[in-house]
Amino acid sequence: MPKQHVLYLGLTPPNGENIVHCPLIEIIPRDSLDVNLSVLDQMTHLIFTSKNGVKILFEKVATQLCESKICVSVGSSTTKSLQERGMKNIITASIETAEGVVQLLQKNHQPEFFYFWGHAAKARPIIVEGLTQMRAKFLHCVLYDTIVRPPKTEIYLNDFAEIIFTSPSTVEAFLQIFDSFPKRAKLTAIGPITSKFLKKKITELNGRE
Repeated sequence: MPKQHVLYLGLTPPNGENIVHCPLIEIIPRDSLDVNLSVLDQMTHLIFTSKNGVKILFEKVATQLCESKICVSVGSSTTKSLQERGMKNIITASIETAEGVVQLLQKNHQPEFFYFWGHAAKARPIIVEGLTQMRAKFLHCVLYDTIVRPPKTEIYLNDFAEIIFTSPSTVEAFLQIFDSFPKRAKLTAIGPITSKFLKKKITELNGRE
């Protein structure tokens, strides 16, 4: 395999002839939730911090139940996913992180607003902490778990010029499967949170050598 090939570890790869897609994580929707989703009828806002959250929530509830809500989106790809499901009343964070979502909520909040946030089991608590500080009325629940998915075929890391990580979960999965990062490949993180987490893990591994 030519050295210019790129190893993409996320769920949805970009287009490109040199992209080798090797998802190291799998999304497992929860069968039972800790809230009854009929409560969405009372909500004014639905908060989405990933495309996975959009997909799974809309698989569990009727689109009609969400049409009258204001959707709060973490970024452009999540907004696109909402638009593909017919949602029109969407506000999108300018900073594509949970912190950016909290800033957007703080800017637009009114006392009568009632928020719902469905998220991954390992989601950072930034949204909950922000809503609590705002004294906002909200409910949240875990919609899905993220698990490690080892490659079905052997991957030779030295074949790749670049490895792309799309979330902290892909970084954790990579280290669980491969133990360490290759020395020669460029390590690229998508988004500031993933970048910070990747740098932390690199530092930790360098400290052990």
